[in-house]
This record gives sequence, C-alpha cells and structure tokens, in this order.
Amino acid sequence: MENTESHNDFQQFERIEKFLLDELSAAEKQEFEKELKLNKSLEKSVEQHRAIIQALEREGMLEKINQFHKNTIEKNGDKNPVHDKPTFTIPRLSALLVAASILILVSIGLFRFISPSSNNQKIFSEFFEPDPGLITPMSAGADYLFFDGMIDYKRKDYKTAISKWEALEDTFAGTDTLNYFLGVAHLALKNDEQAIAYLQKALQIPDNVFIHETRHYLGLAYLKQGKTDEAIKLLKESEMAESKLVLDRLRD
Repeated sequence: MENTESHNDFQQFERIEKFLLDELSAAEKQEFEKELKLNKSLEKSVEQHRAIIQALEREGMLEKINQFHKNTIEKNGDKNPVHDKPTFTIPRLSALLVAASILILVSIGLFRFISPSSNNQKIFSEFFEPDPGLITPMSAGADYLFFDGMIDYKRKDYKTAISKWEALEDTFAGTDTLNYFLGVAHLALKNDEQAIAYLQKALQIPDNVFIHETRHYLGLAYLKQGKTDEAIKLLKESEMAESKLVLDRLRD
C-alpha cells in the first residue's frame, strides 16, 4: 500500500514538473489545467514546486547538484563517456530532493525563508505608490526649476524630473524636500541604489518635514533589497498608516 502511494506521489511530481517546464502535450496540458482549477491541493503543490525550482535556480543549486552527480560517477569508477554526459537539470531534477525540500519547508514553516527577497519584492509591489507630489504654485519664483520638475514628477515623467532636480542639488534651499522626492522618483524608476542614497540624505537632515514619509519609502527600498531588519526598523519609526499596513503584511 505504501509503495503504491509513493509511486503515485512520484507520478504526480512528474506531471507537475512537466507542466511547469511545458513538456506536456497539448491534450495533457489541457487536462492538467482543468484538474488544476478543480483541485486546490494540486494547485498548492504546483505553486510549491514552482517556488522550490525558482529558489534552486536563484541560489545556483542546480550547478552544485550537477557537479555532485559528476563527482559521484567518477568516484564510482564509471568512465563510460555515455554516462559522463548526463547531469541533473531542472527537467530531471531528483524528485526526492524537491519533494523532501517541500516537506521540510512546509513542516517547519520556513517556506518564505528560502526566498525572502521574492516575498519582500511582492510586498513592495503591493504597497509602493509614489508620493503624489506637491501642489505647484502659479508663480514659483526662485523655486521655479524645482516646481517645474514637480510638474514632470506628477505626470510620472520621473526621468525628466530627476534631471531637473539633480541640477539644483547645490543651490536649492529645501534639501530635505529635494532629496526626498529625488529618492522617491528613483525608486519609481527601480533605481534602488540611487533611491536609497537620496533617502538616506533626507533622513539625516534636521527638521526634515518629510521625515515619516522618508522612513516609509526608505523602508520599502530596503525591503525590496531583502534587508528586512533595516526595513522593519524604519517602518516602525514612521507614523504613516501605510507603514503599519506593510508591517502587518510582513507578519502574515
């Protein structure tokens, strides 16, 4: 009975693996997708398998497995060139390895630990919304170039806004405001390093009128980079309601 269940589990794994790697025939794929809509357990297994494979790819585990397999063959004295070529690739990854990985991750509740950056980026995408920007006065006077850039920023033309604002770095009086919006604009363009640099500058400026907003966006930038501890610290210090929502999401 146990052997039959193990055999069925292995067959199910092979079906999932072929589905994820697009190796099923058109008819098989259609049948699998139909079953997937009706079977929540199967849907969960597919997502777990997908995450495990992605995590292994990210960490370079497949290359290590290939090398291990090659070394094992050589140690066993098998020099047959026919057997030297095969190595473990994603389509032929050991079912035992993947199944065991899933079992361990699910049983000890560390599924997110294997790819924290993936989960963090998901939360970032869920909560990141650029600051709506400042009201642009009809006559900005000496601050004309800053507010001219603000118009571009509010149009989501972040690249043009950044170009105008970076030209003001040595002359604009409101350095906290300038650095804050430069940071958010870079974050919107996925320039994480530049965003962090500007937001860190804004954070260090005394009497920053955007202190809580700065903490929020810098926390999100750190979260996206997988620096969860730094992100949590800043989000806790921010008094923005959105920061509290992100923290609640991290606790889920």
